[in-house]
Amino acid sequence: MKYPNSLQSFVYTAIAIAICSLLLTAFSLHEVKQLKDVIESLNTDVDGEKFLADNSALVDSRIDNRIDAYIEERKQKKIARKYESYASASKKIQSGKHIYGNENARFTLVEWTDLECAYCKKFHQTPKKVVDASNGLVNWELKHLPLPFHNPVAAIEAHAAECVASISGNQAFWVFIQSVFEETKGNGQGAGDLVSLAQSIGIDEEKFSKCVNNGERRDVVASDIQHSKELGINSTPTTFIVDNRTGQHITIRGMQAPEAIASAIQRMKKEADISLLQNPSTKRGNS
Repeated sequence: MKYPNSLQSFVYTAIAIAICSLLLTAFSLHEVKQLKDVIESLNTDVDGEKFLADNSALVDSRIDNRIDAYIEERKQKKIARKYESYASASKKIQSGKHIYGNENARFTLVEWTDLECAYCKKFHQTPKKVVDASNGLVNWELKHLPLPFHNPVAAIEAHAAECVASISGNQAFWVFIQSVFEETKGNGQGAGDLVSLAQSIGIDEEKFSKCVNNGERRDVVASDIQHSKELGINSTPTTFIVDNRTGQHITIRGMQAPEAIASAIQRMKKEADISLLQNPSTKRGNS
């Protein structure tokens, strides 16, 4: 059926008005929701501001605690990384010696060192490399020989290292020695702040200061010096390669490459093993 043009126009106009009304209603509802959200947000902000104002001491305390915890966590991680480098050093050694590596190793590199000696500093990683590559065959023992022209600084540092060992054990001793070589000037120029250095590897400040100030471990350093005199050692670094099975040893003076030390150990082992085969009654120890 065909409607008159006037009726069609009316119908179209009515439909258009209805659609516009629906659109306006939907838009108004959306605007109302947005306005409600803004008001609620404002109320929340106001409540938050009021809470902060009423509980400022508590909030500040919580923030400070979180900051302190974060700083302490980072400090402990940094300390842990230092100890990881000396993971092969047991915390406690039954003999009381300062040993890096397998305590029952067949060979021991006994090194006399001066913590202010530039050559000792350069040589320090060499014995460690030999031990790390030996699969338990070799360990490393450190003894003190603070030279007169590096004193009193070298003697002070040696005593401080012994204090660290007495407080926190063998592994801490090795970590402290490494820190001294890395952080101090060397050549007798000054030990710097040894308390802070000890704290940086997790040593109790009060115990360390008490030990250092009272000279509690000077006898250990003095014993190492006396031992060196008896053996005719007067320079650093000096290293004995000791075969713990036979008691034989050879002396290496000054800086040597890891390969040279490993080669010397292999020669000693070969000669000793041949001798032991020829004399089976000879006492045998750990291999």
